[in-house]
Amino acid sequence: APVTYTYTATDANLAIDTLTFSIEVLARIPTSTQRTALPESFAFHGNYPNPFAEATHLSFDLPWAARVGVEVLDVTGRRVHVQSPADLSSGWNQSIALRLALPAGVYLYRLTADTPEGLQVRSGRFVKVR
Repeated sequence: APVTYTYTATDANLAIDTLTFSIEVLARIPTSTQRTALPESFAFHGNYPNPFAEATHLSFDLPWAARVGVEVLDVTGRRVHVQSPADLSSGWNQSIALRLALPAGVYLYRLTADTPEGLQVRSGRFVKVR
């Protein structure tokens, strides 16, 4: 059903003007914005938050089920953390949480996904504070 709006304005000389109009919206608004198709490629979105104090999340899209693992290195290249590989299903916005008991500093990480197209590797860096 149309909705009627009325606007009344008064200018500096106290002149009054009124505008009345009706509007009807005939569009359907989707109730869900979920993606139904799988991602077309392995996309890595980095980590968030960065910097972080207690935990950070590595975010990525998987077009296929894959065994995914993470290793963390200090700036000298020494491995300081290895997250055991996990079997993940395909989908958008996959996430691996890293809770690291490491001193504050800059670290490098490597995310590996063993996929039907071979081993996929993505890397990045984060800053641990406190």
